[in-house]
Amino acid sequence: MDFKRFRYLVLVGILYLGITISFNNCTRGSGTAPSSESTHQPVEGLDAVNYFRESVPSTFCGQDGYGYLLRSYLGPECGSCHSMNGGTFPPFGDNDLSKAYSYGRTMGKAKFLELSTNNRFCGPDCNLDTRGEIYQALNQWFDHTDSCN
Repeated sequence: MDFKRFRYLVLVGILYLGITISFNNCTRGSGTAPSSESTHQPVEGLDAVNYFRESVPSTFCGQDGYGYLLRSYLGPECGSCHSMNGGTFPPFGDNDLSKAYSYGRTMGKAKFLELSTNNRFCGPDCNLDTRGEIYQALNQWFDHTDSCN
């Protein structure tokens, strides 16, 4: 193997590694316990990312429900990639609620929920468990994306 080809393979390997690491964008959960106003009891073995850290609305619906999910989970855990500046489409985790909400509404419920529990680009610390409070809220929101009626 000649030196040019070797250099090329090394460069491709470094580029691949850089891309792979940059897409592993998960932030670690804070380790805090669920909110005292949480509607779910903690489930043994679930990471803090599965719970809200502040008072929880009674229902997750429409733009207000999405805004809560955006502040609590989608922005912190997905926004580094899924935002207008993040480079990954769709930008459902953008800081601008109206943009994030618009894109969030276009996503299919089944695929979105699947990727929130088993996303190869997200480390194990930000994948949700179906027994957790945030997963249940996402599921409820997808049944009422447009309004609370």
